[in-house]
Amino acid sequence: MKIKLTKEDLRIANAANDEGGRPALEQVHIREGKIFAADGFMLVEHEVDIGKLEEPYYFPADLAKIARNGHIEVEIEEGKVRLSNRDYTIEAKLPEVTFGLDIDSLYTGEAKAVIALSISVLRKLLKALPESGTLKLRIAEPHHPVEFQVSNDGRLTYGLVMPLLTSWDSIRWKSDKSKDKPSKPKKKGKRQS
Repeated sequence: MKIKLTKEDLRIANAANDEGGRPALEQVHIREGKIFAADGFMLVEHEVDIGKLEEPYYFPADLAKIARNGHIEVEIEEGKVRLSNRDYTIEAKLPEVTFGLDIDSLYTGEAKAVIALSISVLRKLLKALPESGTLKLRIAEPHHPVEFQVSNDGRLTYGLVMPLLTSWDSIRWKSDKSKDKPSKPKKKGKRQS
């Protein structure tokens, strides 16, 4: 079976476990309509247009990290994986792993507040924080800043991240049990007096 993945699809590999000892979490998993990776503390999914799959597929995340410079073609057959593009080919034997978790069941709970944060601001924030410690977030209201605090060696790092202003009308969260399509934003008409 051959699947084409883009550079954006392959970013998922960064979410996989890279500490060893947990083979199922060291893979990029491909199921119908999605590609995902998890490390035991986080799960990241990305929608992909790959058509019908006879069974779920996976390949080692470290191979995807090597092959991230553009789109690649993934070919999986008989316990082997081949990742290739016009410049190179990487081949590896697939480890035998089972990922039996129903990931859709992990999306639960009712939202208390929803906010929109800039990915570039979050990346910049993470670069400014200590290498280790625990990041704590406090979300008061959707349009108020998100307060953060990191404790590392008894010293605090803290601050605020401003949310983006956005319309929530067209958002449908994965945890929403309703399978209805997201509603379209309402068009603003002329004001009548």
